[in-house]
Amino acid sequence: MRFRVKLALMALAFAAVCAVYLAEGENGLTFSDLCARDRLDDNLRLVIAKEIRLPRMLCAVGVGALLSLAGVVMQNVFRNDLVEPYTMGISGGAMTGVALAFTLGIVDMMGEAAVSLSACAGALLTMLIILKIRHKVGGDNNSTLLCGIMISFVSSAITTILLSLSTREQLSQIISWNIGSFVRADMRVAVAIAVIGIVATPASAFFGNVLNVLGLGDDVARGLGLSVERIQRRLFIGATVAAALSVAAAGVVAFIGMTVPHVVRIVCGDDNRKRLPAAGLCGATLALACDLVAKKILWPVELPAGAVTAILGGMVFIGLATFKKES
Repeated sequence: MRFRVKLALMALAFAAVCAVYLAEGENGLTFSDLCARDRLDDNLRLVIAKEIRLPRMLCAVGVGALLSLAGVVMQNVFRNDLVEPYTMGISGGAMTGVALAFTLGIVDMMGEAAVSLSACAGALLTMLIILKIRHKVGGDNNSTLLCGIMISFVSSAITTILLSLSTREQLSQIISWNIGSFVRADMRVAVAIAVIGIVATPASAFFGNVLNVLGLGDDVARGLGLSVERIQRRLFIGATVAAALSVAAAGVVAFIGMTVPHVVRIVCGDDNRKRLPAAGLCGATLALACDLVAKKILWPVELPAGAVTAILGGMVFIGLATFKKES
């Protein structure tokens, strides 16, 4: 099957999930209800469509796309299938920054903007530490991954300490961010993250050739005229920024960046010109589907989407690893 056909099917699946997401609801609303002025009071329709469902949908789409793209890039840069923003400690560092902002009262002074700034600062600091470690170990990818996992544990421990020092209100807010969820999505933030994710998905294909060359090995890439270390550093910085924006928008949504690249590789092959846009599309669909499951599986109790992505992502990854081993 040609790639364009596969991409079209992915787009149809994405559109179907979006339609179901907008149309579902315990109040019995349908998509046509949301569009018809004569069926619902305008104020109620605006509240439901514009302030509840649409922001959550846009936030999930943007976060899913960015995390998936970051996962593909990181796995290529470090040449390890286990690498993604969560395992490299980037998400954990961003979360520690958010927890620090709540505990120190920075959010109370600066508002919600402090959350985004703190998440980005924590992620970028973690990125600098990882780059420094990678330089110290001579570019060894496995050692860098292990150090990234340890950084993730350290960040989690620091976040736990901050939880013990926080007030009851701060505790609730930090826990909410630590377990990723799209429920608190603000329309402005949701639109911004969705636009970034949607633009980045097709634009990422332009980096496909570079990633393909890097996959041939450092010596071959240098022989073809690439400045390997500089390009890898820039790609890692871009992936880190994508992960930081995701944490700032929805908290820690784990394992999308690890699972989606594996699924896309099976469907589309190893050509990163195809994998990158397909990963963005599949990541957006998966995040949206997981949020839908989180809302409905134990209704009326609503689960955080981050917990569902972690469970489903972990199961899919184990299944893929087992299938690969048996084959």
